[in-house]
Formats: sequence, structure tokens, C-alpha cells
Amino acid sequence: MRHAKLNKRLGRNYSQRRQLIRSLVRGLFISHSIKTTLIKAKQARRLADKIISYAKSATLKDIRAIDAILQDKALTRKLVSVLAPLSKNRSGGYTRIIRLGFRRGDGAQTAVLELTDIPEQKKKEKKLKDKKAAQAAVESPAEPVEGAVKQSDGRKTAQSKPSGKDEITPKPARQDGKPSPAKKPKLAKDIEKKNQPRQGKGIIGKFKRFFDK
Repeated sequence: MRHAKLNKRLGRNYSQRRQLIRSLVRGLFISHSIKTTLIKAKQARRLADKIISYAKSATLKDIRAIDAILQDKALTRKLVSVLAPLSKNRSGGYTRIIRLGFRRGDGAQTAVLELTDIPEQKKKEKKLKDKKAAQAAVESPAEPVEGAVKQSDGRKTAQSKPSGKDEITPKPARQDGKPSPAKKPKLAKDIEKKNQPRQGKGIIGKFKRFFDK
């Protein structure tokens, strides 16, 4: 008989169940909200509220107890210096559970476990970064173009670069208004003449008659 056993087994033994709840609480303090089943959220909520109450007192003994559970000194420092001061006016209810519905497949009821007081530092940092980027874009002058020429009022105007290629002039149209005749296709004779070797070039070509004698 399981008399005086308030915790749920969650289908795990003691060591696995303890590590599961510990990882859920660590994820809650890192991302400020987690999505899991309703039973796991209720079990993790008990430990999370107890840890936040220890972090509010912030004695050496309590900090060491938190570090023994979370096993992360950076996360413990964040909890004591950032998250705990937000809940200084609360005597409980540091976390809340929002039910989502039943999961497809096994039909387990899901829920979101989140902190009641969430810091707003990330939102402010994003807004400041956007403002700084907008100011930098407005204040930064445009890059001067190569070959720019100063006008009398001090402004710079872009000068077109000289192109190395000659400009192509369009062919004049015929006076009678008729379209120019299309080029005739080359005949086979013309192609054969073109492929034949030319005579009269080079030393042998100049003195061909001399060698024939």
C-alpha cells in the first residue's frame, strides 16, 4: 500500500523521476516557460516554487541548496539576481499552469508551465538595437561615387565612366523606305573556295614559277 505517498511515479523509478523533474525545472528557469503533460507540470511546479522561495532569501545555505538541485552555477546566479527579485512582493504563486488540451496519439493532457513574473530585458534590448540601427542608417552619409564632380553649391554628382568600347552607331535606313534585304545563304561552292589553301603567300608562293623551271 502506498500510504503517505503524495508524488506521482510517472512510470519511472526514483532516480529517473528525480532527474526528469530537475530537467523540467531547469528548462523553466532558462526559457521561462515549458510545454509538457499536466501531471509532470504539477510535479515540477512544486519544486520550482520551493527553489524560488529559497532564492528570495538568498542566504549562503539556500544558494548552495539551489546549486545542488540545478547543478548550474550560472543559472543559480541568474535565479538569485534576476528572477527572484521580480517576485519579492509575492508570498506564493510564482508559477502558473495553462491547460492546452489532449495530445494526439496517447491522449495525455498537455499544459504550459511558466513563470508568473517574466523579465522584459530581451524586449528592451531588441528595441534599443532597432533604434540604434535606424539612427546609424540615417546619420551615415552615402558613399561617394567614383569620378564624382563637385557642383558650385558643394554637392557631388556622379560622373559617367568612360567606356573602353566604341559606341555603336545605328545603320542609316534606306531612302525608299523598304527594309534592307536579307543576307543570302552561302553556297557550297563558296564554302569550298573558302576552305581551299590560298596560293601566292609565303616564300614558296612567290617563287613557285622559279621551281617549276
